[in-house]
Parts: sequence; structure tokens; C-alpha cells
Amino acid sequence: MSQGTIQREKTAIPSFIEYANLKNAGAQAKNWYYEVQPDTDSTVNSASGQTELVFRIPSQSGQSTYLDPSMSYFSFQLVVATNPGGFCSSASDVINRLQVENAGGVIEDLQQYGQLHAFLMDASVGGESRGNFYNGIAAASLSSVGSLAAQTAVNAFGASAFVAGDQGAHADNAHTTKAEALIDINNALTARWGPRIDVLFNEVDTLVDNVRTAINNISYNNRTGEQLPVGTYQMCFPLVSVLGSLGEKYIPLSRLSSDLILRVTTESFANCFKGTQVTDFTLSNFRYVASMLKLDPSVDSRISASVGGVYTWHGTSFEHHRATVSAGTLSASHLVPMRRSSLKSIYMLPLRQDNAIGNFGLNNRVLDTLQDYQYSIDGEMVPQTKIDVNNGQGQGLIELMKSFHAVGSANPSCAFTRDNYGRTGDGTTEALTGSLALGLELESYPNKDTILSGANTITSSIFCNLTYSAGSALASNHEFYGLFDVLYVIENG
Repeated sequence: MSQGTIQREKTAIPSFIEYANLKNAGAQAKNWYYEVQPDTDSTVNSASGQTELVFRIPSQSGQSTYLDPSMSYFSFQLVVATNPGGFCSSASDVINRLQVENAGGVIEDLQQYGQLHAFLMDASVGGESRGNFYNGIAAASLSSVGSLAAQTAVNAFGASAFVAGDQGAHADNAHTTKAEALIDINNALTARWGPRIDVLFNEVDTLVDNVRTAINNISYNNRTGEQLPVGTYQMCFPLVSVLGSLGEKYIPLSRLSSDLILRVTTESFANCFKGTQVTDFTLSNFRYVASMLKLDPSVDSRISASVGGVYTWHGTSFEHHRATVSAGTLSASHLVPMRRSSLKSIYMLPLRQDNAIGNFGLNNRVLDTLQDYQYSIDGEMVPQTKIDVNNGQGQGLIELMKSFHAVGSANPSCAFTRDNYGRTGDGTTEALTGSLALGLELESYPNKDTILSGANTITSSIFCNLTYSAGSALASNHEFYGLFDVLYVIENG
């Protein structure tokens, strides 16, 4: 391979100085939101156990109506009583199982949903975005920044420098404009604090450096859920589902002969909440908020005619299998029965079995004494050499990022660090909560989403082989998730 010479015979005008091509007008349509309530509008608390909620999205027969999954979301009301608390990872922790059904058939079945979502958050959302959008920055982190600001004032002016009402006396003077008021306050402050203003500037520089450090700690280490004060909160989030972020096409509801059913089973409170006690939390007002599009009937008829009345599109989904490891295990070989025509990747999440209220159970994935792993597919070792996760975990982490097609990115957005990836703590604090996950990329063309290139494992036997450098210290559940290609078909309802 060598570098050739770029030919400049053909030229093109960049889009930002090209004015001839205008956007086409969209087909006439109307968009609206439709709140779908469960068959039984339940209130769920720690005594309820796992509760099944059934949402029926109406088929809209003859109405030229489509569902936009990418703009739809799930919602519920959370009450935190008596003691502050929050989720292990995010509000999605409250879902244990998610199923989508139609005409008596199961279209999608995502088990151990909260664990899957917590892992996907780590792999695709950095700490800062996660803190601000998904969970909120932890109150303790904000308090530490506030303390830094307070200490800056003390360092500059002394602990007894601020006298109650000192500024107020000037601020309360009669002024005809805001400018006059500001000038009066400025003169008063300059007279009192002017000699120490240089000290203040130095302290502010120190504050800026400290705040940057605090924000960096939040950005890169905040994998755990927001701790909420006592109160009532409305939680809203997209689903990892064909009815959410995995929905690559609008679903033509008017072409279904029966309702589309979303079945959600809630998680045990001891698994999904971190707090003083599970009785502090209550869930209610569950909703699936569907984004609906009503097309002009003539446009809908043209679409139907163009596909011959058969609507087909590709998507992706996950399946789940669990294996267990006892304390003292030196090696393990798990059968992973994932039989798909296009299996894109496999993820293994090792979680402690001793989760309890007060720790980050669903989000605490531990290294233990794991040394390496390797898969066997029909007797062929994949990859050809074992993946070392014992010496700094670097190879395990890069293989995981490969399975997310993120190796080529100079700044992939994720919450993994060498520190949290190799932890084996009990999950009682952020510093004792691990992020370990083992990935296996199976696509032949991993960066080409326009073609199907996953492994055909319909008739294959898949094993995950693990070696421990010493007997495993913990009893753990090994949660396997397979990402695979799906073909959706709507024909005759």
C-alpha cells in the first residue's frame, strides 16, 4: 500500500455556498401525543412485588396513523417519602421485563431490562451528560462545589468579614435607575474590600481550578443514580425497544388488525433503589406516551401501493440468558444459546448475587479475580487468542469498545474508566461500584449498518470460557445479552 496522487479534475460546490436545491415540502400530516394508560392503573410499592402493567396501543384501523417510536417515551410518578433516596442507575431500573406483542405473537422480549439499560448507559453516555440529563448531578457533588465557593470568600476576607446587612444598607437606598444602585453598591464594596481585591482574584483562580476538578470527577465517575430529596417526581425516559430507541421506522398502526401491546413487569425495589429502606418509594401513574402521525389518506394509499400492502423493515433487538458462578470457581464454560441469523455482538455482565437495598446492585458489575475470557462457536475459538482482563483491564475494555464500533473515535462518549472498569466492591458507594462488561464483536463489516453482517448462529453452539487467576471470591450472576438484527413484517394485519 502506498499514497497516491489526488486527482482534481472533478469539482463540486460545497452545500453551504450552493443555493439551487431547496428542501421539498413534507407530505401533509398531523402529529400529536397519545397517552396510553395500563389496563389497571396500579400504584406500586415495596409490598407489591413484581407487578405486570399492560398498555394497549390502539391499531387505528383505517385512520392512516403511524407510531413514531423515536419520539415516544415511558413515564411514571415517583414519591420519595421519609428518607432521601434514588435509583441504582436511572429511572429505567424499575423495569425488570419488557415485552411487545401483537395478534397473539411476541415481537420483542427484553428480560433483566434494568441491568441492560444501566450497561448501555455506561457504553454510550458520558458522566456529564448522564448527570445532567438522565440522573441529575449528585447533590453531594454540588454541595462540594458550593463549599469551595464559600471557602473562597473566607480565604479572601476572613471568617468574620461579612456583616449581616452590610450590603443591604446600600442596596435599600432610593435610586432612580438600576445603574445608580449598582454604582452605590460598587463604591461601598470598593471602600471596604479594595485593599484585598488582589487576594480575592487569587482565591477565585484557585476556586476555578477546584471547580474544574470537581466537574471532571462528576463527568467521568458519576455512573450511579441521582439521590433525590423527599418529594414527588415525574420520571420520563425513552425505552430500549422497537417502541423506543430501537425503532428505526414508523410503525403503520392502521395496517394492524389488533392492538399493539406493551407489557412491562416492574423490578423488585431492593434491586433498583438505593436508599435507607424500600418503603420510602412509591410508583404510580404509569404511562406510555406515544408520538402519533396521521397522514393524508391519499399519501397513505400511495405508500401501501408502493410496498404491495406488505410493510417490511429491519431493526435490532436484544435477548438475554443467565449463567451463575459459585465462590471458589477456577474456570467456567457457559453455554450461550443465542441462535440468530445475524447475531451482531454478545455482552456478558458479571453481577454480585448479594445485592441489597443501600447499594448500587443493578449497576455494580465486578471483576472479581477474572483473568481472561474467550468464546467458542462450533469449536472455533473467537477471538483466536484469550482476552486478558487481569493486567490493568485494557484489552477487555478495548474489546468492549470494539463491539460498540467506538475504537475509531478519538473521544468516545462513555462512562468507562480504567479505575471503575476493574473494581470489585460491594456497591455501597460510587467508589466501590464496578463497570466491568465483556464484549464480543461478531459482525464481518462492523461499521456498515446498511448491510447485515452478523454471525449466523441458527445451528451453532456458543460457549463462553472464563479463567480466574484464583478461585472466584464471589457468587455472581453472569448476564448475557445478544444484539441481533430483526426483520419486521406487517402483512394482512
